[in-house]
Amino acid sequence: MIPYKSPLLTSVPQTLQKRLEIMQAVRTLAGPDAEGQLRRRQAEIACLRRELKEIAQDLRQLCREWPLLIRSNLRKYGYNPEEPRVPKHHTGGGEWTSEGGSESSGAGDATIILAARRNQAECDEQYKLDIFKCNLVHTPLCYASAMERYAACLAGRSIPQLRF
Repeated sequence: MIPYKSPLLTSVPQTLQKRLEIMQAVRTLAGPDAEGQLRRRQAEIACLRRELKEIAQDLRQLCREWPLLIRSNLRKYGYNPEEPRVPKHHTGGGEWTSEGGSESSGAGDATIILAARRNQAECDEQYKLDIFKCNLVHTPLCYASAMERYAACLAGRSIPQLRF
């Protein structure tokens, strides 16, 4: 069997020694540029990582400050979490109660106050879950809806659906 020979002439030398010399020359010429590109890419990746760390720190700080901002806005409009309320699973749940009425004893008022604080903790937990969901979709409507749900929960009103 005779090996196939192409009728076209090629510019690649037929000897192994010459091919190795050509490959080394190509590597020498292309090497510094490839190393420069690699260094630029590594610097770019390092810069992006620094920016992502800064964004993560800003986001953590915002998550810590967000509930305080909401509470301060609620207090500005007359909401006081220390006022006693009827627990949400009882008749008239979420409604403000009288503090010194003849129908309730001091122990009853303390129970209502503790229930209101427990409800605030439940509202905080629900708000954290809502913000977690909003962080997944990143829409302003979702964050506004989460704040609306938090305010409704703290006020003892029915909680609307979370909108995305």
